[in-house]
Amino acid sequence: MDRAVAASQTGAAGIKSGILMVHGTGETFKNIVEAILKLSAQIKDIAASINQMAEGNQSLFTAIREIEAVGKTSAAESQSISAATEEQTASMQEIAASSQSLAMLASDLQAAVSKFQV
Repeated sequence: MDRAVAASQTGAAGIKSGILMVHGTGETFKNIVEAILKLSAQIKDIAASINQMAEGNQSLFTAIREIEAVGKTSAAESQSISAATEEQTASMQEIAASSQSLAMLASDLQAAVSKFQV
């Protein structure tokens, strides 16, 4: 009977040890689940940040395209202004040359008229 009691006590101690081990394992799994939940929340935050950055990049890309379009328009208008300025300069040079010719013609005419003066 002593053996039976000893065996029973040994079995009970083993069962108690097993129960403690199961509780410890349960606590470990609980800690793992909490860590996974925290990690999941961090991943969601990171994903939200990435989405915001992507939206910001898209806005920046759109703004750069608009600036590029304005730059191209300004360049085209500058070329038009430059061409018009060149045309005006050429016209002014023609007017100056014509004025000089007219002045010479007037001088020649005045010399011719002075011969006929009495």
